[in-house]
Amino acid sequence: MTNVSDQGSSTNVSTRKRCLATFTDDEETSSPLKKHKLDFDLVPSVPFEVSFGQSAINFRLSNPFELSELEKEVAQRLNLEGKRLRLKYRDEDDDLILISIDTDVSAAFEASGSGIIRLICAAD
Repeated sequence: MTNVSDQGSSTNVSTRKRCLATFTDDEETSSPLKKHKLDFDLVPSVPFEVSFGQSAINFRLSNPFELSELEKEVAQRLNLEGKRLRLKYRDEDDDLILISIDTDVSAAFEASGSGIIRLICAAD
């Protein structure tokens, strides 16, 4: 941490105190400062970036939607209709996680951090 010198201004002192504030675990979850994460259920449309081999597509789906709608959109855009799709995302630990039920999509949204859900598609 860098040391911020106080130049005698009360503004500098109060800013410094705010910057050095710490939170307990309980305060972190209830703090308005931690409310910057988007709530998946409140997002009107969800942006996706899906890679398949050397191809990549970008699109949005109106929320709420089901996994079957996501799979249908990916299949149509990548000309994979009639094939079994496997959609995966990378979690916070950089592990590939298979999306197999509707709630997995919201987990992918949370893991994205940016709000854009990046998926990897495989088909057979």
